[in-house]
Amino acid sequence: MGRLARQCPASVVALLLLLAAGRLNAGRPAPPERPFVWQLIDLPVPFYLMGTMHSLNGEDYPLSSAYRQALASAQRVVFEYNPRQRQLLARKFREIARYPAGKEIETELSPTTFALLKKNIWRFATDVDAVRKYRPWAIALRLLSRQRSLSPADPRSMDLYLTTEAQRAGKEMGGLETVEEHIAFWQELLERDGENLLLYVLTQSQRTTPLIDKTREAWRRGDAAALAATTARLRQSNPAIAHKLLDRRNANWVPRIEAEMKTGKPTVIVAGAAHFIGADGVVELLRARGHRVNRL
Repeated sequence: MGRLARQCPASVVALLLLLAAGRLNAGRPAPPERPFVWQLIDLPVPFYLMGTMHSLNGEDYPLSSAYRQALASAQRVVFEYNPRQRQLLARKFREIARYPAGKEIETELSPTTFALLKKNIWRFATDVDAVRKYRPWAIALRLLSRQRSLSPADPRSMDLYLTTEAQRAGKEMGGLETVEEHIAFWQELLERDGENLLLYVLTQSQRTTPLIDKTREAWRRGDAAALAATTARLRQSNPAIAHKLLDRRNANWVPRIEAEMKTGKPTVIVAGAAHFIGADGVVELLRARGHRVNRL
């Protein structure tokens, strides 16, 4: 069991744990609190970039004034995908999560992994019959959600909070990716390492909550260095996944963000905080194209 757990690619788990696959330099002094909000100051209207975390606690609200100011100033709020299409996204996710007729988890997993699933699934308050028709990564996500929600639709999620506030204020909403692009990205990323991800959840899931909590604390402090160190470990352990998860999407988003700038509408771009930091993050990519971007 130990050898199997060590084989699980930490980079795949990292993307599900809010990029928390490693220690967040807890021993060094914490920097002053600072929001993950940037402003493009070369535009005639307010235009912000906002870095979020999905899994927040009640104590994280109300959000700091910088987040509330950016949202209040925006006429248009653009997320990773358009939250008005959340039901469509959920339906398509359910479709790709299930095996086609004639296949089920027992025949698709290695005997060792299936034995671990049968032995340990009771700890997640469910049973094998309930997950028999689902792919390994879908089972892993389901089991993780029994312990701690990683979903942007969770009631404590910052994404859901911002969506609700934007709808209440009658703001326009959009997405940097279409539903189809978003689904294809996650399917490509999860399918290859689905069994390893399931192994990790079955044998190491007790580590997830502390990792999430450390990452949330780093986000709340505005500790870009801590999150950058985590993404650096991701790049070192699995550069291909880092490229798909971060670099490729960041590069695709930049012209779409520039298209939003050209509308002349006050806008806030909302995405996971890790997308905005580092040399290949959205902020530096925009600066390289001549835009003036300041962190608040």
